[in-house]
Amino acid sequence: MEKYLIVMAGLPGTGKTFTTIKLCQYLEGYTSISQNDLRRDAGMKKMHKTFDNILRQIDIKTKNLLENNQGVIVDSVNRYLFRRHQLYGVASCCDKKVITLECVCVQKKKLKKE
Repeated sequence: MEKYLIVMAGLPGTGKTFTTIKLCQYLEGYTSISQNDLRRDAGMKKMHKTFDNILRQIDIKTKNLLENNQGVIVDSVNRYLFRRHQLYGVASCCDKKVITLECVCVQKKKLKKE
């Protein structure tokens, strides 16, 4: 079965990590890479836009997994188009297709009291 790079995108608190966990439970042969876990392991409290070391770690791990025919889910905000394009480039070099899932929260409508 063909494996893909799945790029999660969305603001904090929109369900990216929850969705990633669920996908990994149901999709055989997929590994998740969490930007937050790598950032915390590096001792960073928050991710700075210019902190390239973490982004390169994600790219290298993604490349290695895709080359070994593993599916990859990158769990990160991925709000900047240039960053998503970097990930698309990694997948392209490994001859893999990409699925981008954007998580959003919708405002619930208030119900009228009758």
